[in-house]
Amino acid sequence: MEGLPKDLESAIKRAKEEGRGIAHHQAKVKADLYAKDVEGNRRNYELRIQSLQETLQN
Repeated sequence: MEGLPKDLESAIKRAKEEGRGIAHHQAKVKADLYAKDVEGNRRNYELRIQSLQETLQN
């Protein structure tokens, strides 16, 4: 029974570290998806501008 508080403390520490790791991974995935979304929107706008410029030239 003496080791129980230490085991509990160790389990809590591991759980906190695992939680931080999960949160970090989720934040990275979300940031990567947002960056891809922004890049896709930028590319879309560039293509629309290019198309409109070609329309004006014709």
